[in-house]
Amino acid sequence: MKRWIALLLAVVLTMSALAGCGGDDKKDDGGKAETQAAAKEDGGEPAEGSDDPIVFAYSGPLTGDNAEYGLLFKNAVELAVKQQNEKGGVLGRQIEVIEFDDKNSAEEAGSIAEQIVGNDDVVAVFGHFASGVAMTAAQIYQETGVVLMSASASHVDYSSIGDYIFRNNVTQKMEATNCLQIAIGSGAKKIGVLKLKTDWGESASTCFLEGWEKIKDKVDCELVAQEEFVDGTTDYSSNITKFEEAGCDCIVVLGMYGSLGPFAKQYRQINKDGMLISVGSSYTTELINLAGEAAEGIQFPGGMNADSTDPKVKAYVDAYKEYADGKVPENMSAQTYENVQMVIQAIENAGSADREAIKDELYNMTFEGITGTLSYDEIGDAVKTQVWYVVKDGKFVESDKKLQLWDDFEASLQ
Repeated sequence: MKRWIALLLAVVLTMSALAGCGGDDKKDDGGKAETQAAAKEDGGEPAEGSDDPIVFAYSGPLTGDNAEYGLLFKNAVELAVKQQNEKGGVLGRQIEVIEFDDKNSAEEAGSIAEQIVGNDDVVAVFGHFASGVAMTAAQIYQETGVVLMSASASHVDYSSIGDYIFRNNVTQKMEATNCLQIAIGSGAKKIGVLKLKTDWGESASTCFLEGWEKIKDKVDCELVAQEEFVDGTTDYSSNITKFEEAGCDCIVVLGMYGSLGPFAKQYRQINKDGMLISVGSSYTTELINLAGEAAEGIQFPGGMNADSTDPKVKAYVDAYKEYADGKVPENMSAQTYENVQMVIQAIENAGSADREAIKDELYNMTFEGITGTLSYDEIGDAVKTQVWYVVKDGKFVESDKKLQLWDDFEASLQ
């Protein structure tokens, strides 16, 4: 009886998700594949040669403060599916997507994950934005053997939840220590750290400090101030005052673009020459729109550059802009797009849309993507590098300096 209730709820929530997007003109032109596919009574995969669709699920924040990210990811999933369906689908079957708004809430994501795993048709899930939200849902996907592909969960413990849990983004440890590498490589003498007061912010700060402890006796700079802020802060004057009193010439902001933007504007009113560095989550054109001239000179470790002349990147950016009414894609949207492509490649390689077969093929894969060549290590973390960016004349420009793998960087300080 409980199973029938779960199946009914899965169908109801799926229909609600579809109805919520009813005004999208892309639905009627084959550009977006969605389904009300009901879970099969007997479970399992359709027989060979079946015309039944292969079903993916997407869950992310489509409303609320982080909707910008969720919509970027959603468009990337839809675009990848659209393009594959135009090629004939995979294994002779079309792909369909069911979509959910988790509002970047762990509670909401957990409830949605329960509905998704109750639908036996779903073979893989893309999304969930914040690490804590993704980790809550990941427990459920792991228990039921459904692949979860994240483009943004950077908490160090995310992938270790289980062998069905993957991410295409770098970890908080790599991002935080790359920020430290940028600070030192840019000649910082007195570093201050401003962290978001959440589990994500605490973890990122811990990673930064662990990196600092390893190299502090090998570099000609100091870590002189550590401040924090709560999500939704609009006045950073007390933080800025303490950074100035400590003589900071470099501030590393461990937060999202929505916080970095107003902080940068307020900081530039006090210190026009101070160095600002942040993580890849702030590497978005929305930061430049929000911070304006105050964004100039901010540095980041990041991935895809939408202004790149690389043919593979340009083809993706052009296709995304056409699909998303001119919206410029960001690195995490490219990683989401790659996640869909990797699952499709795994299905093709396995000759099956079986959940376990998809998982096994992902571990064996070397993927040539938009953000570079990547493979997965033994716990589902992407093995890849980042690029050093700086905002110049209102655009993200690749620095002439290169980021190293941490072990190589540490060794170079001997």
